Parts: sequence; C-alpha cells; structure tokens
Amino acid sequence: MFSLSEMQAIAKSQNVIFYKPGCPYCAATEELFRELKELGAIDSYEVYYVGRDFDNQTLKNLCTGFGWSDQTVSGFPTKPQIFMNTEDGTEYIAGNAAFYQSRWNLGQA
Repeated sequence: MFSLSEMQAIAKSQNVIFYKPGCPYCAATEELFRELKELGAIDSYEVYYVGRDFDNQTLKNLCTGFGWSDQTVSGFPTKPQIFMNTEDGTEYIAGNAAFYQSRWNLGQA
C-alpha cells in the first residue's frame, strides 16, 4: 500500500479517483472521467483502490492535508475522493456530489 507521502505525490501529479470497489458513486465518477477524457478536457486519469492501494487512515490524512474536515459518521472521507491536476496546481474536489457540481462536470450531469 502507498504511504502518505506517495499518495501526496500521486494527488499532486495526476487526475485521480481514490475508489472503493462496488461503490455506485465511484462508478459514476469514473464514467464522468471517461467522458472528460473523450471530450479532451483531461489527458488521463488514474484509479486507486481502497484495500489494495491505500487504507482509510492514509486517505483521511491525505484529504485532511488538502482541507477536508471530518463531517462523516464514520470519521473517514467517503469514496470516491477526487483530485484534479491543473495548470494552477492540485485541485481537491472531494466526493462524487462535489465533482458533479464542479466546473469539471461540463453540464453533463
């Protein structure tokens, strides 16, 4: 599994979905990423999976470093967690609902 510093480097260098297998919100987010790629809005994206690539505590630490505050019943960020790499730096989107409400949606929702 990735360490916090490795996840920070990933989030700062790629368009990323931190994903939970079987999660319908994660699947919807990945579909929007595919559309963005097809439209040429992004060049690429990567998907990383809880339990295989990262654990919940490391994701929580990563998201907290980008401004996430604990507002969940579980005390951990929901999945997906989304980071976009832009000319201005890393844009932390947060979860699926925030992604669909962000400028990245391009009115496709």
